[in-house]
Amino acid sequence: MRRIVVDDTSALIQYSNGGWSAADVGALNRLGNFGPVYRGTTHQTSTDGAQLRFPFTGTSVAAFGTISVSKLPDGTYDPRWECVVDGKSVTMGDATFAYAENNWPLCHADSLPAGQHELTITVHSKGRPFYVDNIYYEPLQDGSSVDGAVVEYTSKDPSVGYGSGWQGWGTQTVTTTAGSQVTLDFHGTEVSLFGYVPQELAHDATTAAYTIDGGPATSFGLAGLAAGSTTTVYNVAILSVTGLSPANHKLVVTYNGDRSHTPASRRLILCHQLCSTTPSAPSGSTLPPAPSIPRAGIIGPSSQNFVFSATADAARSSGSPAVFAAAKSSPLAAILGGVIGALFLLALAVFLLFFCRRRRRRMASEAHGSRPDAFIRPDPFMHQRETATLVGSAPGNKGLQPLRRFGDVSPSQTPISSDFNTRSETPSTPEADDPFNPPAATSTTPAPAAHRQMRVHQSPPSSKAHSGYTSNTTYSQNYTQPRAQRKLPPAPPPAVQQHLDSGVRYPYDAASVLDVPPGYSPH
Repeated sequence: MRRIVVDDTSALIQYSNGGWSAADVGALNRLGNFGPVYRGTTHQTSTDGAQLRFPFTGTSVAAFGTISVSKLPDGTYDPRWECVVDGKSVTMGDATFAYAENNWPLCHADSLPAGQHELTITVHSKGRPFYVDNIYYEPLQDGSSVDGAVVEYTSKDPSVGYGSGWQGWGTQTVTTTAGSQVTLDFHGTEVSLFGYVPQELAHDATTAAYTIDGGPATSFGLAGLAAGSTTTVYNVAILSVTGLSPANHKLVVTYNGDRSHTPASRRLILCHQLCSTTPSAPSGSTLPPAPSIPRAGIIGPSSQNFVFSATADAARSSGSPAVFAAAKSSPLAAILGGVIGALFLLALAVFLLFFCRRRRRRMASEAHGSRPDAFIRPDPFMHQRETATLVGSAPGNKGLQPLRRFGDVSPSQTPISSDFNTRSETPSTPEADDPFNPPAATSTTPAPAAHRQMRVHQSPPSSKAHSGYTSNTTYSQNYTQPRAQRKLPPAPPPAVQQHLDSGVRYPYDAASVLDVPPGYSPH
């Protein structure tokens, strides 16, 4: 996976506890043989306890800066620093190296769990400055597809193509064969090539040439080493092409030297801001050449390594300076994905809320069994009224002899009159409750006993007949269709009714009333 490079000036790095400032890079670039500072900027602090934090999402992280420490009489070194990721200590670089060098590995953490992490560096200083130059991290996705990123391509990257004459040299790739070429297909506005100059090979300077998108070749110099030098120079800025249009490009570099001249080397390529490898253009199509500003042969006793760089489309198209700032880019795809995802989650939440409320209402209705579905009109209940005309044996007697129930009441107790009225178990709906909306169907045929409900009301004897009836003794039977999944109440015990004469008896359910023939007094 390609790493992303974050410069010390990026807003992604959070400096705290004061004391941080820009360092004098002119003095730093003259130090050692590990090359100049990255992109000409470095942060420094001499404040004890100063910190920087770098949150990232990926699987590895590494911090680089300038090392310049001194050993104190008590055996400790100044400055010192501690690196932790998610609160845990990580691998430290050599913090006691006796010589000042740029591009020094301060600390690194590899094989982190995929996800969000935070690197924290805490500085302990007794007066000497601590420097941080850049941070490399390995993202979860290919860095070449991250808008606003500076992406590292090592010499072994499969996107880099080598012609004949190239060979491995440690971690580098070099050539001393005239006409040897190296190519790179990328998408971006700036590309830089870095390498190194090995002291083991020829030291004399030579030249090379590059083309962009098949345009005219542009020559640039490859500086060598001083005669008799025994020091290899690393991180050498070999070539930087800027001002490219925000499109797909193809870079081709051709070496013009030979074995008697300094070799062309390639350690890594850095594509600055929105640089991504893409397939080559289709056969027969040509991308227009873009203007370029070559810078080559930047080699001296303090150089190191080798890179290509490219600047973000967003920054270049807006006319802003070509400065790396991944946080300032506009990840349109991520924004759109987040908006769409939020809308989907909102719609899902509304649907679940509606479903749960609907289900809760249905369950409550089924539990109480007192209200049918609002979209189903209940069937009209069956209603029947039966009347009985009974003739008393004594003149003027318009009532019945006492009605008695089985139970604690003995037949010799005070007589009571009876009135059987209807107990309705129909649903409470507008149709059932409206007195001006009577049941739609009536019947004079008794329903099965299991479907009838009866209530007995006791009242004092009355000599006044009820209107609409031929006898004081009336009872009404209301038949309702039993509700599904509903337990009917137990039927009341039968009532005892003693008649006063032997008149006609209207039929009724024997299970509810027990007839007793009239008693006769002796003549």
